[in-house]
Amino acid sequence: MTFSNAFFELSLSKIAEKVHSSVVKESIKDELIFHISRYSTAIVSREKVEFVKEVKDESVVIKRGRGRPKKDEFLPPKTAC
Repeated sequence: MTFSNAFFELSLSKIAEKVHSSVVKESIKDELIFHISRYSTAIVSREKVEFVKEVKDESVVIKRGRGRPKKDEFLPPKTAC
């Protein structure tokens, strides 16, 4: 008899299930078992950004386009805030 045939016979007779149930009945006779199943994967979510109105002196703020300045464009040096 090959292993596959022997395993097939064991699965048909359900000996493993019977042995397992008898072992559980003998070892845990009068105990209550509670099981809590929880989904523990963290869900990453983005919180809504709170916009804060900042009051700046308009004379200090220089509005310009993005990117590298043109050859003839002069930028004032950055100042520490």
